[in-house]
Amino acid sequence: MKKDFRPSQAQLDYLNVDIYPHLEEMGENVMEYEYIISSIDWYNWDENPRWFVHISKLVRGVKKGYIEVDMICDTGGGPDCPLGITLMEWADHGYPCISTQIAYLGEEDEYIIEG
Repeated sequence: MKKDFRPSQAQLDYLNVDIYPHLEEMGENVMEYEYIISSIDWYNWDENPRWFVHISKLVRGVKKGYIEVDMICDTGGGPDCPLGITLMEWADHGYPCISTQIAYLGEEDEYIIEG
């Protein structure tokens, strides 16, 4: 994953759906909670480029917590194609302060994609 890659709004919409099977495999209760990506940051402090993804847990639209995962995606499909998740695992660290913000969820439930 390259630092300058920016997903499209469509790819982020797909990604919000594509995370569910991975979350279930990780032990998250996908029947009780809704999950939505709040923000994505790119980092590479250990020569292993990946995204740090902050995901909100919701019940009937009300935030009930959050989880943090590291994610690697196949970014070569084009702006209208889903990003294939090749790795999604628990982030075993806090927010990576040496990171580049990629996208975050704005007020209108649209993603703000950083330049």
